[in-house]
Formats: sequence, C-alpha cells, structure tokens
Amino acid sequence: GIVLSESILTGSCKGLNGSYFIYGTTDANYPYSMFAIKFDQNDDTLFSVKIDRLGIESGFLPVNAKILAPTFDGGCAILGSYQGSDAVFIKLDSTGAITLQRNYGSSSLMGLTRIIQTRDSGYVIMFADKIIGPATGRNFNQLLKINQNGDIMWNREVNDAIGDIQENQNGDLYVISPDQYLIKFDANGNYIWWNEFPGTYLEEIIGFNGSSIFVKTYASLGSSDSSILYKVDTNGTFLNGYYFQSKKI
Repeated sequence: GIVLSESILTGSCKGLNGSYFIYGTTDANYPYSMFAIKFDQNDDTLFSVKIDRLGIESGFLPVNAKILAPTFDGGCAILGSYQGSDAVFIKLDSTGAITLQRNYGSSSLMGLTRIIQTRDSGYVIMFADKIIGPATGRNFNQLLKINQNGDIMWNREVNDAIGDIQENQNGDLYVISPDQYLIKFDANGNYIWWNEFPGTYLEEIIGFNGSSIFVKTYASLGSSDSSILYKVDTNGTFLNGYYFQSKKI
C-alpha cells in the first residue's frame, strides 16, 4: 500500500459526485513511484494506486506526478514529467487501472501547467518548453490536443505564460495568460482572437453562461488587494465587471 508518511503530496482536486483525489510521489518499496488516491464524499477510499515501472525510468530517476484532472468515466488523467524532457500522460479508469500511457517529448521541459478533458473525450495539455538559443534561449508554451487514444491532433505555440484553459459548450477553448491576455481558439486549434485587460492579473476562468465568459482577476489597488470578476462575450468584448474590495472570490 501507499505509506503517506513516506510520500510527498503534489496536490488534490475534486472529482464527480463529491469524490476527490490526492496525488504525488512516494518512495515506499520502489523509489519515487507516483501515486493517486480517490476518496468518496464520505472520505472512504475508492482506489489507491502506485504507478511505477512505466518502461522509461532509468535507475532512480522518477516520473513525477505534476497535475491530475478528473475524467468523465470516474477515473482521472495524470500529467507527469521525466528527466526534464518528456511529458508523460497516464489515464486511470474508475478502478484505478492504467488504460493509457503516452510520452510527449520536448526540447527542454520547463514546466507542466494544465490538463483538461474535452467534450470529445480527448484532452488538452499545456506545458512550457524551451528553445535553446545562443544565450539563454527562450521559453514558450505549448497547447497539445490529443484524442482519447493519446494521438496528437494538433499543437499550438503560445508566446505568453498560460494560467488557465477552459472549453465552452461549443468546443471552443479559452486561454488566459497572467500577463493580462484572454485568447480564444476553436476546437481545431485555430486562433480566433486575443484581448488585453491592462492593470489586472488574470487568474482563472470561472465558467460560461450562454454567450458570456466569466474571468476572475486580481488587482492591487493602493494598500488593498481586490478581486474583479470580468464578464466578456465570445468575441472578447468586455461587458461588465464585478468588484470585490479587499476580498478574494
């Protein structure tokens, strides 16, 4: 079993019907295995899984679990990293069994940002890569769309940092950059528009309501930190803002 006292917790997230997951790495029995545990709404364990011997490990170099996202079937998708060059995708079903593993190489993996399951049962993975230049090189961010079998459908480069991504009911993808940008792609990865919101830090896409998008922002005004909920239409036009002084939404 998983010995949590010998483990490093990476994170947690909500699942379906009140369930939730915790995940991270453990060195119990096998050095630096990934683990994922699913609990129901009563805190009873639904599955507890160690993930190792993926066929790419070398000696004591681990595959580290970085991000976990719940999936429609009651399982989860895990995004990990290996040796600073591979993004490792692992799909677990509702019993915790591995149903898919794929590795996606990069020139130099700088960080894993986000993974979401899309309405067509595929996934969008976001990670920071690096192109090595004559000096320090430059970082860029990749959006990678894969189908339910892990095959790459498309990938796009985003020059700005990526903070969040969400899909609306039409399959369009909205990406926010902490550097004040909201960007829209269609389901095929075609760039539609971007809009800048100066003076704020875009934190999270809260959700959609009809043709409106709600984006949580953060602003430092004088001595107080405040949150603003932006309402934006599907063309990127600002519609309204809801101000929460000295509060976090």
